Amino acid sequence: RYRDAGLEEIERHQAEARTEAPNHMGDAPTPPFHHGTRGATGTDEAMRREASALDRMTNHVVQRVEALAHPDAWVVVVGMARGVRELVTALPMGLASRTQVVTGLTAHSSDAEVRKTVSRAVSDLTRHRHATVVEMLLDRSQVSGRAAIGWKAVVEALKVRAVHELLLSPALVETALDRAETVTRLAMDGGARIEIAAGLAGERLDRESEGVAAELRFPVPAPPGDARQHSAIA
Repeated sequence: RYRDAGLEEIERHQAEARTEAPNHMGDAPTPPFHHGTRGATGTDEAMRREASALDRMTNHVVQRVEALAHPDAWVVVVGMARGVRELVTALPMGLASRTQVVTGLTAHSSDAEVRKTVSRAVSDLTRHRHATVVEMLLDRSQVSGRAAIGWKAVVEALKVRAVHELLLSPALVETALDRAETVTRLAMDGGARIEIAAGLAGERLDRESEGVAAELRFPVPAPPGDARQHSAIA
């Protein structure tokens, strides 16, 4: 678990391929063996057992990740190509969308290398999520009413505790601290989640919604004078 720049090992799990001595192809044939029928070679059997071990390990890891990954958690996966592919494919859809596969680490990588790589992966995931959420909020604000964009609309939604998630741009926090503190306090009072939009998502908030937007638990009528009302009437 990577949290607050600290790395914690939760558990180690190893699934060994159970090996048995393969039947020697020179042994006397037994029914239904007959000439022209090809039996499993030692290599085939070893590959089957290795695949079975990988399946057991994948299933165990998926179950543990599902149990540990709360709704706000990211999942970073690293390892040999086949194992990584099997694991990511087995993750449920809701978790796969929060998963990043990274390269450059091995079983011998130091904790410092793991922290650096995971931190970079989490930053990439966060930027991607924020860009997706901002796009969704801008679309929803015009259609379903399940989003509020702009200062007036967001404040009105916060006052009635309709906000599920509040997004602020870094520029708003830096240049309009009073406004940022106002909406943050209202969001905390209403039990809303608060995020500072990273990267291009923050810039888009500044351009299109005065640096602030919110996902709503339920629709809230647009406040008087809101630009969305005029555009809808037009």
